[in-house]
Amino acid sequence: MKKLKKVKSVLLLWLVAYPLWLVSVFCFLIFLLFGFVRIHNWKLMQFWPKRLIIISNHPSMWEPVLLNYLFLLRSFVLPFKFIPYSTPDLSNYNKWYWELVKERFIFVPRHKPEVIRSAFRRMAQLLKKGKILIIFPEGGRTATNKENNWHYSKLGHRLRPLKEGAAKLALETDSEILIVWVNGADKALPVGHFWPKFWKRTDIYIGPTIKLTGNFHDNNDLKKGTDEITKSLLELADTTGLQQKTENLQN
Repeated sequence: MKKLKKVKSVLLLWLVAYPLWLVSVFCFLIFLLFGFVRIHNWKLMQFWPKRLIIISNHPSMWEPVLLNYLFLLRSFVLPFKFIPYSTPDLSNYNKWYWELVKERFIFVPRHKPEVIRSAFRRMAQLLKKGKILIIFPEGGRTATNKENNWHYSKLGHRLRPLKEGAAKLALETDSEILIVWVNGADKALPVGHFWPKFWKRTDIYIGPTIKLTGNFHDNNDLKKGTDEITKSLLELADTTGLQQKTENLQN
C-alpha cells in the first residue's frame, strides 16, 4: 500500500505538478515583463545556499506564491534543490486541487501543537538535507492582527510580533536566513479574495542573508534571534521608502 502511494505521488509530481509548474513559470515571466512583479536586489541572493530559510513579512496570500520563483533559473537545472518548500496553515489549503503540489508543502495547523511539532521536525530534516524553506513568522497575514502589539520601523512599516519557531529552526539546523520584504501584495490579493489582481504591482525586496548565533534550547537566545529577524525585516522595509497609509484590510 505504501509503495502504491509512493508511485502515485511520483506520477502526480512529474505528469501533473511539474508541467503545471512550467506553466506557472511562464506566467511569472509575463508578470516580470509587464512590471506586475518587480524583484529588487536579486543579485544579493547566494548562488548556491547550503541551508536556507527565506523569511518575509506576510501582507497577503500572494507572496507565498511569488517567493517560490526567487531561484527561478537554477530551478530548471535542479528543481528538487531550488524550488522552496512552503509552510502554510493547513486550513488555507484543504481543497482537493492542492493535492497536486502538497509534496512541496509542510502544513502547519496553528492550533494543534502536536502536529506543529511533527511539521517542525520535517522542516529541520529538509534543511539538514540542503533544501530551501519559506517561512512567514508573523503567524498570519499582517492586516489580520487584532492586537495592538505592532512592531514599527522608523518609517512606519509594521509587523506582527514574530513567532520564535523560525529562530529556533535556524539555530537547530545551522541555517542561514534570507530576509525579504514585500510591498503591494495586499492590494494584489486582499484578505478575503481568492483570485489575485495580478496587474496590481507587487515589489519584492531582497535583503541581507543573516546567520543567528546561540543555543536553540536557550529561551534567551531564541528571543534574541527573533528580535534580530524583526530588526532586519523592518530595516529592509525602510529601504523601500515611507509606508503609505492604506485601508484596514481586516475581515
